[in-house]
Amino acid sequence: MEHIDFVAVDRAATGERLQRLRKYNIHLHRYVCHELHVHKRHPICDGTDCDSCQAEDFEEEDISQSDLARVMGVATSQIANWENGKSFPDLEFLIFYCRICGIAKVEDLVILK
Repeated sequence: MEHIDFVAVDRAATGERLQRLRKYNIHLHRYVCHELHVHKRHPICDGTDCDSCQAEDFEEEDISQSDLARVMGVATSQIANWENGKSFPDLEFLIFYCRICGIAKVEDLVILK
């Protein structure tokens, strides 16, 4: 049988990637904005046509950690801890990020050491 080396996840670098996704990924912006609009908690979306939103629509206002936390059903501190590498998201949350952000597989999201 072939030997497979164990690889470690670079939590800090993966956290930075999650932070960049929150700030710059248009798919995540659209999803969070839509979900918050459905629950009437977001001021920049009128909810009429989420697919037509463009990146420049979000230049003035990023999706905040608290907005993302509300949508994901976790505490804001948990999002902050993921983004600064203090903790690591469960597999379910990594899959959520991948699906929403248009990332093909979890291995493309997580940075290995």
